[in-house]
Amino acid sequence: SLRLVLFSILESMSSLLWCFVIIFLIMYIFSIFLMGVIMEHHQDGGYSNENSEVTSVLEENFGGLGRSMVTLFLMITGGLDWGAVLNPLTDVSLIYSVVACTYIFVMQFGVLNVIVGAFCATAAHIASKDRDAVVRREMDQVMTLTTRIKTFFKEADVDNSNTLSWEEFKRHLGRKEVKAYFHSMDLDVSQAHTLFKLLDTDQSNEVTVEEFLDGCMRLKGPA
Repeated sequence: SLRLVLFSILESMSSLLWCFVIIFLIMYIFSIFLMGVIMEHHQDGGYSNENSEVTSVLEENFGGLGRSMVTLFLMITGGLDWGAVLNPLTDVSLIYSVVACTYIFVMQFGVLNVIVGAFCATAAHIASKDRDAVVRREMDQVMTLTTRIKTFFKEADVDNSNTLSWEEFKRHLGRKEVKAYFHSMDLDVSQAHTLFKLLDTDQSNEVTVEEFLDGCMRLKGPA
């Protein structure tokens, strides 16, 4: 439901913040290392005309800390073909390609999967708490209904015998507020005698508090 989705997002905000910090630190570390490709390319005379295309790609992708981090972010989010990034790195040194592949492997199969798992666990936890809240609400409704039924029984039991005779039951059902109360529980009191027989499960012509409570709850159905 929409409520569950919203609660899951709100509950995951703190986890999301820490995930962002971890991803930022990983990209920062790899970016600093991969920025060395520019320096090594320069030392190898890579800025000659024959290597101008490789130089242009390297400058575009790793020409600064900000550019390097953006490139690494795009490589794991599908915004950039990481194969096109690896080719110029391989031209400079195989080590840089290995480092880039290690970064992709760690992020795709490690960090991002852990993050997805953490969010799924949070959503499951929220769903569990939501179910618990529904159960508690249902139990509260049952307790409230039980209290009202027992109150009705006590008021109808004028001789304090802990049982209701047909006369006591009929007399009490004649009150307008009692009829309205039974209607609120979806119990039809128009056929009072039939209702009394349904409550009198042992056919003793008297209804005990247990029979009255169980019968009303059964006729009421799920709370």
